[in-house]
Amino acid sequence: MQNSRRPAGLALLIFTLGTFGAFTMINAPAGNYDVGTIDTYLAASSRVPIIAGGILGLVAAAALLVYLGALRAEMPPGRARDVVWGGGIVAAATASVGWTMAAGIPVAYAEGGGNVSLTPSAAYTGSVIAALMVYGPALLFTGIALIVAARKVATASRLWRVLTYVGGVSAILSLGFFPYYLFVLYGVVAGVWGIASGGRLVGATREPIGANAS
Repeated sequence: MQNSRRPAGLALLIFTLGTFGAFTMINAPAGNYDVGTIDTYLAASSRVPIIAGGILGLVAAAALLVYLGALRAEMPPGRARDVVWGGGIVAAATASVGWTMAAGIPVAYAEGGGNVSLTPSAAYTGSVIAALMVYGPALLFTGIALIVAARKVATASRLWRVLTYVGGVSAILSLGFFPYYLFVLYGVVAGVWGIASGGRLVGATREPIGANAS
């Protein structure tokens, strides 16, 4: 394909940094149970950044589809293309549900006025479920899609394949929390690579597999 790949690299950066930014802005209580963090999450002063973080997360989810769609376009017809696209749809959908849930609790407090009240444990449980939607199935299916793409994109360089394998495995293991930051590093590096390489989304250095076959 001859069209510019810069939008795909930009989409990966938006997904990576947008997801990270949404986590930071929402700061949903998860992990260790802390009443102070829960109170901050439910406070009126936190509603604007939480809602903005939820919107940012939704934009990031849409950007993931742009990137995986670009990878899919670089793959030969077959089941692998369907796996990449299907994985992207599941990842974007579950991430969108997670961001909506994370922002939904503070929104309920804002819309319900003094009529809405959750115990700290109930608010904590809801926010944990929301976070798990992103750290769990969303990044799991993102990782699967990346690994399949790394195997099947015919024009990819070996370095890009290795980088994407690492990114895919890190995404799958993101429920362990620390691997998520390795995935963020992958997204930034691969996204900048896609933007800098212009017409070469995946840093291709050779002709597609089978191009010279008789």
